[in-house]
Amino acid sequence: MACWGRNDYGQATPRPGTFASIGAGDFHVCGLQTDGTLVCWGADDYGQTTVPSGQFTEVASGERVSCGLRPDGTIACWGDPDRGGKSPSGTFLHVSIADYAPCAIRSDGQIFCWGEAVGPGFPVPVGTFVAVAGGGNAGCALGRDSTVACWCGAGTFWGCSKLVAPAGTFSSLSATNGHGCGFGTDNTFACWGGSFLSGQPAPVGTFTMVSSAGGTVPPSAEGIHACAVGTDGKVSCWFQDSVGVTPTVPTDEPVTVLSTAETHSCALHRDGTMVCWGRNDGGAATPPSGIFRQVSAGYGYTCGLKDDATVTCWGSGSWNAGTPPAGNYLQMSLGFATACAVEIGGKVVCWGDNSRKQASPASGQYSQVSVGDVHACGLKVDGSIACWGDNTSGQLNVPSGNFVQVTAGASFGSGNFQQGHSCALDAGGLVVCWGDNSYGQGTPPAGIQFVQISAGASYTCGVSTSNQVWCWGFYVRQPI
Repeated sequence: MACWGRNDYGQATPRPGTFASIGAGDFHVCGLQTDGTLVCWGADDYGQTTVPSGQFTEVASGERVSCGLRPDGTIACWGDPDRGGKSPSGTFLHVSIADYAPCAIRSDGQIFCWGEAVGPGFPVPVGTFVAVAGGGNAGCALGRDSTVACWCGAGTFWGCSKLVAPAGTFSSLSATNGHGCGFGTDNTFACWGGSFLSGQPAPVGTFTMVSSAGGTVPPSAEGIHACAVGTDGKVSCWFQDSVGVTPTVPTDEPVTVLSTAETHSCALHRDGTMVCWGRNDGGAATPPSGIFRQVSAGYGYTCGLKDDATVTCWGSGSWNAGTPPAGNYLQMSLGFATACAVEIGGKVVCWGDNSRKQASPASGQYSQVSVGDVHACGLKVDGSIACWGDNTSGQLNVPSGNFVQVTAGASFGSGNFQQGHSCALDAGGLVVCWGDNSYGQGTPPAGIQFVQISAGASYTCGVSTSNQVWCWGFYVRQPI
């Protein structure tokens, strides 16, 4: 067995042996060995890797629980009892888990689910089934007639209301977190449900630039917000409804420069005047009059690079992030509570929160700077990149190369465990990322060349050479 991805609990370090199948949970993995026994590894805070003895024919793992199907059809579960860690009675044909609760196919073909997501009135599909995918929060099942039925339970994920079973007949399926995919009996492949996409163009159209806001990872999904400038100068935005950002961009006049933050956005018209929209906490979306060369939106504050090369800020930036030092600048970037700018002579100057040394730039001459939440990166005039600040996820471990742009993503997590990533665009149009990749935000689509990129927290977006917007990682696509 080979594993890859996050390994903070040892979940990507498999046990030795030969395996017939595996069940991967959030922070633990269980494997069915070829001799019929089970072995689990990774997090064990709820006993989810403490495997019962005996023979098994199938294994499934969820958030803090695992279950195994025995040869006699009974199911043994272990782990968090609230998440389905209590073994059900009866005999079964198949078992599956998706985060909050397991579901199984009884010997008579009926679906049975248990755990905290399952309560009175739980919408289990009626019929006879041969396989189930997902769990008590949301899932799909394959009927004996090869059709698919899906459901959304209590406490479901975003986009679960879109988990509508497709027409047609299928031979196999997989579902989790509000979306599903399956192979048709005609060997076609189809996916349906919520918009948790990776490496797909969004929104539809042709564009010149994209800006990705921070975006914390669900269940706190505020801030998953991105906008792009079309080749016609019009702005398109997509984000989660819960963010509170006004979906209608208040301008029909073409724009050239755009910047998005968690709850507001700003853009420059072709004449250099500015327009902002979204939440106006502290006046962050109320720009001053004047002519600007660039705008950058932060968390509750905004700064603009004026036509005279000075920087002015407005809103309620914490840690004095909205109070730029005097000087003449070429370019600037705002993070959560830290801002940096490139002086005319190429030196980077930062201000605001410096608790992780994110406002202490590396020496050198720069042409561009990008600030995340607790780290920042700069593109030097020789095409190399330097990063500074927090390195919890390796976001400062810059690869070598000749680059033309760098973007520092926002962080998610709390306290001393704030994960982040960075990406850069090389001279050949390829994207290279480093740091956290828990949600695929550091894995750009293969074979696509880009002209501009922008990193959020759990996702990254870029404009391809064909003027399409591509996003990868964990985000919600709702084009406006």
